[in-house]
Amino acid sequence: MFSNQYAELYLSGALLLATAGISYFLCAGFARHTIFRDDPNARSSHDRPTSRAGGVGVFATWAIATLLLAFVSSGQGGGLNSSVSFIGVSALAFLVGVVDDWRGLKAAHKFFYQALAAGLFVLAFGAINLVPLPFFGFVSVGLVGPFLTIFWLVAFMNAFNFMDGVNGLAGLAGIVGASGLAIAGSLVGNDFVAMSALVLCAAQFGFLRVNFPSGRIFLGDGGSLSISFILASLAVVLAKDPPGVGVSALFLPTLFAPFIFDVAITLVHRALRRQKILHGHNEHIYQLLVRLGWSHAGVASLYFVLIMVSGGVALAMLALPGNLQWIAPAAIFTALLPGALAIIYLGAYFDLLPGLTIAKPSKPGRREDNVDEEVKPVTGSSF
Repeated sequence: MFSNQYAELYLSGALLLATAGISYFLCAGFARHTIFRDDPNARSSHDRPTSRAGGVGVFATWAIATLLLAFVSSGQGGGLNSSVSFIGVSALAFLVGVVDDWRGLKAAHKFFYQALAAGLFVLAFGAINLVPLPFFGFVSVGLVGPFLTIFWLVAFMNAFNFMDGVNGLAGLAGIVGASGLAIAGSLVGNDFVAMSALVLCAAQFGFLRVNFPSGRIFLGDGGSLSISFILASLAVVLAKDPPGVGVSALFLPTLFAPFIFDVAITLVHRALRRQKILHGHNEHIYQLLVRLGWSHAGVASLYFVLIMVSGGVALAMLALPGNLQWIAPAAIFTALLPGALAIIYLGAYFDLLPGLTIAKPSKPGRREDNVDEEVKPVTGSSF
């Protein structure tokens, strides 16, 4: 710890700026050489070959800067040892994504390695202990905690990955998520979480300068899986401790409620249409918006605003008792539902959703008399 706190603050700030700058230059270089090239296909939202190595730049700068900050800072969470351990388990999630970007992985293999990374995190850092429930408040989950934590980490990684489909969407959301965790960590005095989240925020900012709105580079699975793993894991670190020392396990799910809602309602409407829910598709709400004519920038900006709002709701939720915290995500889901249903309706109307068709009204026209119609003779009296 520096004797002069201002010197430490300035050094940390300079390191964050350097993180953003180095991330930018790495991503710009990867974009020029089209490393891990992503060619357009039927489900793509882009129309030219694009590098998906942005996650390499983000993760590399985050890992190095986190180590450097651990040297110059001391705080809750074990300092340097915790940082090294955390980078190590996060690297596994990153490598799973990189291998998938490079040569492709079967879904079962991806799930296995994601669960392995989550399990190693639980062994190194522990699991969720308390969850807020309606009427009961904060309840200990006991032996279920490790399994719940692994499920949360794997589910969030895949949800975030599903939502990484248009320029700026995952990057902007990731910055909001990292900022929210940094604020929450600071509120309870957890410098390890606050530091790691701030560095992740800076690294993503450098990537966004190349990705949004131009789309010169993508995060790739290496980026989306590692960023989501870091975010979800830091949320678990905060949720291990009781309220006042830790932060509610509902904090990050509430902050990312627009993402989680999009994934959930998409899985539901695909299941109802008897579509294979685990197969690739372009039927998420955000993808339907693009197919209905919205620009990438418009869709990313919409979700950015939604997640900013849900982030504010998540921070306000922390002031509620445990038995009332469920109201926050429930309110967000309820507010999002009408708009999502309207977009699904439009998708069906314009034949964007196989298996779901809405009858269109026929165009009014003048009825033509059929001059060739056979005239039947009258065989009886009309009187």
